[in-house]
Amino acid sequence: AERVFDAALAENVDFVVLAGDLLDSRRTGPRGPLFLVEQFERLAQRDIRVYWAGGQIDPPEAWPPSMRLPKNVFLFAGGEPEQRVHRRADTAVARLIGASRLPQGRIKPQAFDPEHSGVFSIAVAHGRADIESIKASRVDYWALGGHHSRRTLCESMPTAHEPGSPQGRWPEEAGPHGYTLVDV
Repeated sequence: AERVFDAALAENVDFVVLAGDLLDSRRTGPRGPLFLVEQFERLAQRDIRVYWAGGQIDPPEAWPPSMRLPKNVFLFAGGEPEQRVHRRADTAVARLIGASRLPQGRIKPQAFDPEHSGVFSIAVAHGRADIESIKASRVDYWALGGHHSRRTLCESMPTAHEPGSPQGRWPEEAGPHGYTLVDV
């Protein structure tokens, strides 16, 4: 997992998008959240924002209340998608529309349509969605979580991709894992 943050720093990314199931703090104990905060702080030192949609095992309410997230981290709430505009200096470079774990794990793509057009839009969510509904949406890129193996659901506009987890979590989860670097 640390290599994901190392790559973000090496590539000097504008921001990092996390689509859920980063860690189960009930299983990791305090070490897991502490590790994440340390990585987020590394990004903060370089003014790199983090946009995080919690998943099934890491919804916002599961984050330990005694461990404050750094100011560069925006954790999307559950329920209705929220919109945030990411800026480079005074210029809007992306509109992120995200929601943490949705009811029944179903993503309703129409709820993620951007409020305004003209800025590249990224939907961030954890769960299952109908591919035809994603294709009909006005979102440019779907950053999806919920599947531990890497897979691309749509390659043309819009693109919908699940990068998977940084490593397999069980012996039967062989194959490519890691992260995805997106250049727009």
